[in-house]
Amino acid sequence: MRLIAEKAENCEQALEMMKMLIGRGYVGNAGYRRGMIFLFVDPKKGLIIENTSEKLDYKFVERGVFVYTNHFLLEEMKGEIDEKRIHEVPSKSSNIRWLRGKELIEEMGNRKIGVEDLKRFSRDTKNFPYSLCNNSNIFPWRTLSAFIHKIGHTSGEIHYSFISNGVPISTKYICLSITEEETPLSLLTDYVI
Repeated sequence: MRLIAEKAENCEQALEMMKMLIGRGYVGNAGYRRGMIFLFVDPKKGLIIENTSEKLDYKFVERGVFVYTNHFLLEEMKGEIDEKRIHEVPSKSSNIRWLRGKELIEEMGNRKIGVEDLKRFSRDTKNFPYSLCNNSNIFPWRTLSAFIHKIGHTSGEIHYSFISNGVPISTKYICLSITEEETPLSLLTDYVI
């Protein structure tokens, strides 16, 4: 993600970089055939990328907004999940959180959604324990942290990451600017400089 945040100036470049990283075997995942979901936005459009370490599908969004939780929505990727879960539908929690995310965005109407809105969404506890922000021991999973990446739209513009290094409802976001010219080699490999 850092490489894309540093180098991509738009959604097309983010997509090409992701294809290159997957092609070179640099994109890992949480286990055999488990996937990742990335959402990118530039001033003209949005980009949804669903991928495993072997396969990628994407969709550009020119109007409106999109919401994701923990399951693939693009047709090409729906079968690309862990063998043990291939016949499961998305979990109850994932579906409830997805619907709540859509609801929060619809409540915004035609207003522009900014970083502060995204922070507020990340702290939402409606539908607890199936909430966007779940700080409980009821399930073996819970919200651990939240990240918002604001990618600049012009060459030379600083990219920012807003990080809640803990449960967003009880942890302040910190803002980090990405000012390195390129990702240090030691962050891409286990090579120590």
